[in-house]
Amino acid sequence: MPDYESRRLTGASFFCDEPAAIIDADIPLERQEEVIRTWQSTVELLHRNLQRSIPKIGYRTHEKGQSLYFTAPIDALYSAIELGELALQVALDEVSSDSIAEHEKTLSKLFDEEARPDLLLLQQEALAHDVPFLWDDDFVSLGYGKASRTWGVDELPEIETLDWNAFKKIPLAIITGTNGKSTTTRLCNQILKVTGHTVGFSSTDGIWAGEKCLDHGDYSGPGGAREVLRNQDIDAAILEVARGGLLRRGLGVAQADVALITNVAEDHLGEYGVNTLKELVEAKFIVRKAVSGAGTLLLNADDPGVVSFADSLVQKIVWYSLDQNNAVIRSQIEAGNPAFFVKDGHICISENGTTTELCSIKEIPITIGGAAKHNVANALAASALCRLLGVSVDCIRDGLTSFDGNRDNPGRGNLRQIGGVSVMVDFAHN
Repeated sequence: MPDYESRRLTGASFFCDEPAAIIDADIPLERQEEVIRTWQSTVELLHRNLQRSIPKIGYRTHEKGQSLYFTAPIDALYSAIELGELALQVALDEVSSDSIAEHEKTLSKLFDEEARPDLLLLQQEALAHDVPFLWDDDFVSLGYGKASRTWGVDELPEIETLDWNAFKKIPLAIITGTNGKSTTTRLCNQILKVTGHTVGFSSTDGIWAGEKCLDHGDYSGPGGAREVLRNQDIDAAILEVARGGLLRRGLGVAQADVALITNVAEDHLGEYGVNTLKELVEAKFIVRKAVSGAGTLLLNADDPGVVSFADSLVQKIVWYSLDQNNAVIRSQIEAGNPAFFVKDGHICISENGTTTELCSIKEIPITIGGAAKHNVANALAASALCRLLGVSVDCIRDGLTSFDGNRDNPGRGNLRQIGGVSVMVDFAHN
């Protein structure tokens, strides 16, 4: 029997826009078409026999195997994994079709034990009221930050007791890419702090609420996003989203105001069916699903893979570039669309045909007078993101010039004098 591994997709993912059960398998090439076809039909048959709604069923093949998936309600994902694995065993002739009826009894019991109609009702009501809804195995919450409330999963509130006007959204952005995610996240935190916001942010280094570090470690997955957004001290959030979390579990939030992709380079290939740079670009673009409504996708016009993939998209996109003569930037300016770029040593924005200087690069400590090109790019990206969140030019400038990159205290102290030369520690490139 081929090796396989199953998991839950708890948010929009590489494969679909809904929670799903997925099996990553390595089916022999000579049986691939037959096994996948039988697996799909068996998944449908099992749902029908169990009197469950027929899900969306799909698959993706790649050079190292196959990913088989189907959608499932959030109170049925563990049972759905069991169903998917049974269907694969049938397709591989490891379980006879004659014995399916007996297995269906076990599956029926699993679905009944996992079912949470109260959880689904709360989710549906939140959607109807346009209220953010976050859930996991332990907690459920409505709203974000100061306008949120969290309950234990076994202590859900009565729907009729809820004041839906009390649960609100907050300014929210998500950041992904190969390089620059952590530094750009911290820059955005500093800029928003200047405006008076108490910012929560998650990153590969830890999670923060204002000046307080809640925990150190890699919190770039959905768990870190939930931890930040449930903190009642914050009124704005910036979430770093890494490739691993996107592929393993999907997006941690359903909606954001801005989603930024800094760049995409060959990194950690060969996991979860992503084996090429082109596939990695597509994986990073999962974040576009969080801004498919009124949000904005913010992209690096200097990255060829990003530019190429974005050509097929129809949603709202804003571009930035270190080169004022970048072809994408020129086209945006000519069309009267906002664009962010570097010109004459300044970070600039073009809006409605008018160019405004946001900040001199030499004034931004982490750029080392412009020598640290990667941090010029990070500062440009942060400026664009915060501007799209409605931050003024003055606050962007004050935030950039007061940030020196410290990873333990987001606003202080990471430039070091070595032999009379200012040096930035290497984590700023993360």
